[in-house]
Amino acid sequence: MLAIRPVVAVPEEPTMTMELTDTTGMPAPAAAQLAAVRTELEQQRRFRVEQLEEAEVDAAEALAAADDARLQVIRSLFITTEAALREINVALARLDHGTYGTCEHCHQPIPIERLEVLPTSRSCTPCQARADIARVRRGGHSRRPVAGPASRAASAPSQ
Repeated sequence: MLAIRPVVAVPEEPTMTMELTDTTGMPAPAAAQLAAVRTELEQQRRFRVEQLEEAEVDAAEALAAADDARLQVIRSLFITTEAALREINVALARLDHGTYGTCEHCHQPIPIERLEVLPTSRSCTPCQARADIARVRRGGHSRRPVAGPASRAASAPSQ
């Protein structure tokens, strides 16, 4: 008698292909470009601080109403906003220290086109791609979420 056995396919390791451009020899951002970036980052920081303040008010209202679903959404917003604010503050500190626009990994200039799209970028595109591939191979994210007001309030002892 002929037996049929199922064939189990083994998934291949995820691959990521991308053309990586060498940034060696690219010019650093000019003073006028850096001033524009600072203005943009300061505006983004004000917006994120306002978001955090609004999230705290919303969290208090959701707690008072015992609205767990709303608390979950507010917590997610708070975590995301805190992370964005941290990145903005790091970028502003790099501007203050004269290291903004320089890749933290290869120490080459980050193209201004990348900084215009992602002003908090710490890495040039090739170094970021290598870091992303390494993170995927390790199995996920390297950052841990930070607790926001909703989770702090939810974990507080009840009276």
